[in-house]
Amino acid sequence: MTGIILCEGLTDQVLLSKYFCGRFGFAFDLKSTQKAIKLDAVEESSIYSRGKEEFLYISQAGGKSNLPPALAGILETNRLDAGVFFDYIAVITDRDSDKEAADLTEEMQKVLKNYGSMKNEQSSDWHTLNMETKGFQEKKKVRFLTIFIPLDHPGALETFLLDSLSKKKENQYIAQESVKFVDSLNHAHEDKEEAFPQGVLSSRRLRIKAPLAVFFGVTNPEGTFKRFEDFLNAVDWASYEKIHQGFQSFDCVMNGKIEE
Repeated sequence: MTGIILCEGLTDQVLLSKYFCGRFGFAFDLKSTQKAIKLDAVEESSIYSRGKEEFLYISQAGGKSNLPPALAGILETNRLDAGVFFDYIAVITDRDSDKEAADLTEEMQKVLKNYGSMKNEQSSDWHTLNMETKGFQEKKKVRFLTIFIPLDHPGALETFLLDSLSKKKENQYIAQESVKFVDSLNHAHEDKEEAFPQGVLSSRRLRIKAPLAVFFGVTNPEGTFKRFEDFLNAVDWASYEKIHQGFQSFDCVMNGKIEE
């Protein structure tokens, strides 16, 4: 079985790889990654394996707007059925707002309908796409899932991570103060933008990401010059219950209990 998780960028890709390796026993597969088929509109893919017959692509599209065309490229690869076929496809992306989530869902549904008929699965959050491949003209089922992070309020992956970190008692105070500190800077930015270096806190995206960066800067000041990827790699994300709750929809497919 081969699956693919499509996300926005590097932060998402690093976290997801860390989580799925720690939680479900996947390991980075250098040989398969080097031989991977190039997917249209996908910026970068890494491949992870579990045993000899299970493979998981974790791929970044290079931004939210690239997710629908990247999904189309993955489905086109499935339609051609030449070299690789994805049995399940998951899109994990930021919940910037409820409206943006609804708009993106609609765009992806349009892409899916171009490749077959969809039905909801009663026992999970997954959907089934029945599609016909070109090579052998056979019907195949593809499972599809969308997860907007955080699950219950607007934000981004960084918001979700900081929420998860704050659930451990030793992290609560610094996580809360990191949010308050960035909020105070955001308000100051609105009043005296000229006092800030150009580009600092200049967009909603940067303002959402900043509290997590402050948290890591305070908890590990000697590592301030590390890449953000190094901070993410240093945390055992599989040990955080809130992370499990966010990604629990994968339990069924990873444990072989998804509907046939």
